[in-house]
Amino acid sequence: MDSSVIKTGLVLSAVLLCTVVTGCGGTKVLDEATPYQAASPLAEGSNPGVNAALDWVIVRDGPGTWAREAEWDEYLFRVQNQGALPIQVTGLVVIDSLGARLTPDSDRQELVWASKRVVKRYKKAGIGVSYGKGVFLKDSDKLVLAGYGVAGAMVAAGTAAGALGGLALFYLIAPVALVVEIADIVDAKEVGRIIEQRQQKLPMEISPGEESVLIAIFPIAPSPEKVELIYLEDGVEKRIDIDTHIALQGLHLTAEFVTVEE
Repeated sequence: MDSSVIKTGLVLSAVLLCTVVTGCGGTKVLDEATPYQAASPLAEGSNPGVNAALDWVIVRDGPGTWAREAEWDEYLFRVQNQGALPIQVTGLVVIDSLGARLTPDSDRQELVWASKRVVKRYKKAGIGVSYGKGVFLKDSDKLVLAGYGVAGAMVAAGTAAGALGGLALFYLIAPVALVVEIADIVDAKEVGRIIEQRQQKLPMEISPGEESVLIAIFPIAPSPEKVELIYLEDGVEKRIDIDTHIALQGLHLTAEFVTVEE
C-alpha cells in the first residue's frame, strides 16, 4: 500500500480518536484560578425553613474560572436548612431566556455538546450568543478571590501520566503523522476529572441547622430566567424558585439583544 495512504489514514484516525474519545479542544486547566468575590448573593429564594442563594456563576474566562475557554457555566449555591427535619436536594434546573430547561452534568463532553445545541437553538431564533459573559456584570473584572475551593479542585498528580499511558500504543504507531497534540488529549482528561470532582453528586442531605455549599455545572444558559432547586422534606418533593432574570440578564447574549431592567 502507498505510504501516503497509510499516513493519511493514521492522521484521520488520530483526529477521530481525539474528537470521539476525548473531544480535544482549547480548554486547559489554569495554573491559578481567576480571582473573584461575591459580596452578596446574586439571587435568592426560599420556602418555610429552607433558603437557597445563588452566590456566583463562573463563565468562560470570567472571575472564578479555573479553565481556559470553558464551554459550560458553573453555578455556586448555598442551601440552608433552618427547619426541624433533614432535607435532600435531589435536582437543579436552569431555565434559559427561551424557556429551555437545562440540567447539570459531570461529563465534560456532554456539557460541550449540550452548549453547542444551545448556541444552535438561539441562532435559529435569530439571537446572538457569546460563550463569554456577554453584557453581564461589566465591572466584574475588578472582583477578587472568594474561594469555593477553586484552587483546591486541581487534579491530583499522575493524571497526565495516566492519560499518556493509555495512549502510548497509538502514539507509537503514528509518532509523526498526528495533527492533534497529545497535550490536548491530556488537558481534556484533566478538565474532565476536575468537573467530576466539582459537580455536586445528588441527592445531597442537609441536616437541620446546617448550611451547605453546592456547585452545579450546566451547559451555557443565555440570560436565564430562574433556577429551580428541587428537594425532599419528609418524603414530600418541594421546589424553590431562584429568580435570576434581572441578576443574570444579558449573560451570554450580545449587546443588541439585551433590554436592561432595574
